Amino acid sequence: MEYKRAKRINTPGDAHCLTFSCYHRLPLLTSDTFCQWLAQSINRAREDRAFDLWGYVFMPEHVHLLLFPRDAQYSVGRILSAIKRPVA
Repeated sequence: MEYKRAKRINTPGDAHCLTFSCYHRLPLLTSDTFCQWLAQSINRAREDRAFDLWGYVFMPEHVHLLLFPRDAQYSVGRILSAIKRPVA
């Protein structure tokens, strides 16, 4: 399976629309438990990585996030890692 590599652009003052998939695109987010774990992980990352969450959608096998980093220096990759790593 070939994976796409997204180019992450960290521009202060910009909001970011991020999408990521579950492992092997499995429909893991049909489980309320998994959705709660992911929501908790997003909330912890929001506090640790200083971003506002403007919107989100959990689909069965992927997630859409709209977020706004509050710090002038930030990394979208580190934000995603802080969200995904605890529930991986």
